[in-house]
Amino acid sequence: MAEKVLILIAIPDFDYKNQNSAVLAYLTEVKEAFVKNGDEADFGYFENVPVNKDGAPIIVYSGLKGLIKRLVKQWKWLYQSLALKIYFSKQKSLLKQLLSGKKYDKIIEFHTVGSTVGVELKRKWGANLSVIFDSPVAEQFLEMYGTRTIFWPKIKASERITMQNADAVLAYSSTCANYLVQRYRIPIPITILPCVIHKKEIIERAPSAIFSIGFIGSFLCWHKLELLVNVFAEFIKEYPDSKLYLVGYGVEWKAIKNLVNELELEDYVDLPGFVSEEELQEYKRMFTIAIMPGSNWYGSPLKLFEYAFAQIPFIAPSTPTVRSIFKEEVDCLFIDEQNEAGSLMEKLTYAYNHPQAMNQLGINAYNSVLTRFDDEAYNQQIINGLSLEKKF
Repeated sequence: MAEKVLILIAIPDFDYKNQNSAVLAYLTEVKEAFVKNGDEADFGYFENVPVNKDGAPIIVYSGLKGLIKRLVKQWKWLYQSLALKIYFSKQKSLLKQLLSGKKYDKIIEFHTVGSTVGVELKRKWGANLSVIFDSPVAEQFLEMYGTRTIFWPKIKASERITMQNADAVLAYSSTCANYLVQRYRIPIPITILPCVIHKKEIIERAPSAIFSIGFIGSFLCWHKLELLVNVFAEFIKEYPDSKLYLVGYGVEWKAIKNLVNELELEDYVDLPGFVSEEELQEYKRMFTIAIMPGSNWYGSPLKLFEYAFAQIPFIAPSTPTVRSIFKEEVDCLFIDEQNEAGSLMEKLTYAYNHPQAMNQLGINAYNSVLTRFDDEAYNQQIINGLSLEKKF
């Protein structure tokens, strides 16, 4: 029997039309898996407000309000506390809006900061609640904004309440699953499945005399783009026929742009911001290798899957989650977390001098992800991981 399935992300004003959103792309994969299973799945479809490139709502401040905002931003704790007060108020409105609409049989919540929306809907509707654990929300908030807030107990409690009330939980790695079990003593089995966006096109990379290093993704502190730019500044002294492409946007974009200017790398580093899918394809064709210089312990490496599906050889961070998916010197090269700068320089140098070996790593990674995460098998794993009754 077909179920009505709500794919929930309790971020007020989330932009469901943002083609650059990795979260939206992943949740679309989840939605399509349930649709192919014969269920009625959707996002609830809310009217969107205009958003900036980093996904934040556009709020116009002028005069005194603008001055107050600029002053308050100097105190992170106060600013983020005020911002979260507004955010949680909107989250309550989101819950009311959902309750005023159609009733769902199943809720798939991609858990985010402060949300107990899925739990509230479960109680009101008598629905099943399945949770995708994307991150330890308090830890990620602190990492991103550099401060706690007056709402810190609420943020931490929201994760505990959600996980302990879930009927099914999906985590990206055994490391994430162990965190949940040890912290919350979750009694139900946790399905381990990386988040994957299927872009299966093998990119026919154009021959070039330029050694092109590519990064695609969000400019966030844990991606360590500052490390990459600083190492690249030393790398081009030895290999001046090189270029670095940093494709994407985020809160760190301006800081990285300033660093590039300070190091006088404008001719060697391209920072195009967000690009269209067609433009992204052209960038991939230019890449000799791709790189993700950093990640946090819990992050599922979406972009590494994108590199692998495109058969672009890559250098990856040595986190438990990434190492649980890719094999060192079989699928990719890993950066030594004990000596990141030195190791990254070593890996770039190896990649420059051993193009055939790197291309073989790209082929190996492609075959590995294609075998383990092809569309049909991955859809089955999503359904099984997020359902009480296994339908395949």
